[in-house]
Parts: sequence; structure tokens; C-alpha cells
Amino acid sequence: MRQLKRIRIVIAGLIAISVIASTIWTIDAVYKRSYQEAFNQAYDTQDQEGYENGIEIGCEEELATRTDLRNPTYRELMGFLARDRTDLKPYIKGRHDCSDFATEVINNAELKGIRAAYVTISFPKTDRKHNVVAFETADKGLVFIEPQSDKKVMVITGEPYWRSTGSTRQIDYIDIVADILITWEKPEK
Repeated sequence: MRQLKRIRIVIAGLIAISVIASTIWTIDAVYKRSYQEAFNQAYDTQDQEGYENGIEIGCEEELATRTDLRNPTYRELMGFLARDRTDLKPYIKGRHDCSDFATEVINNAELKGIRAAYVTISFPKTDRKHNVVAFETADKGLVFIEPQSDKKVMVITGEPYWRSTGSTRQIDYIDIVADILITWEKPEK
């Protein structure tokens, strides 16, 4: 009889633990889904403050600042880019521009354990700059990616940039690459 009572107590304890764990998991899942929905709504309605808060929270929580990053193979890189949705977002001058695209691709890559660099391209006789992303692939070396299109681009000092991307963008400056700065650390925003 005592043994049966002990078994009932153990079973009741296991059920209680299961209910508590299930409740915690559900609350966590609802919180994450709600946060993502609010973030997406803010982004879709161009609420810059909401977008920046989401980026800030992600950085504070160290969601994309892991130290266990690795260099992908070229094939892994292309697979990551095919799944990444950053390039589908609209370019909005002054609100969501090349620096935002580059930062988002880098954050997404880091979440997948892939090391990526923030690249700043400077042009001569102007203060204009452009940002792309670089990956040091394990099999094909350094690869530059235009984050607005996910296309591999050539970034060579002394050569035109936009023509190498296949872009038909109208520009009002000489797009000869004057300087390239590759930063493997997270850019300050």
C-alpha cells in the first residue's frame, strides 16, 4: 500500500513538472511569435523606431554576436543566400538603405553560424559610400555579395562598381572604387 502511494506521488510530481514545462514553453513560443509579428508590422509600416528597437534588442541579447562563427564553403554561402529574404525588402532612401541591407545579411549569416564582413566602398571626389557584404569561403576565397540582390560582385580598386553588378541604376557620381574597407566586427549604428 505504501509503495502504491509513493508511485502516485511520483506520477503526480511528473505530471506537475510536465504541465509547468509545457506552460513555460508555450509562453516562450507566444512571446517570440508576438515579438516577431510586432517587429514585422513595424518594418512593413516603415516604423523606423520599431525597426531600430528590434535591431537594438537583438544586439543586446547577443542574438547575432556569437563567437563560434565559421567560414562557409561557396556552396553553403549560395544556399544561405537563397534562403535569406533580405534582398526582397524595399530600398527606402534614408530609411532602409545599403547599410541596413548589409547589416541584416550579416546578422542573418551570424545566426546561422556563418562569418561575414561589413564592406564599405568609397568613390573618388564624393562623400558617397556603398556597403556590401564579404564572406571568406573555405574553397573559393573572399567573395563579395551585393545584399540588395544577393549577387556576387567584383569590388576592385580603380574599377567601376555598379556596372559589375548588372545594375541599371542611374547615378550622379563616378562609381570608380577608390577605397575598400572590410570590417569583420559588427558595425556601429
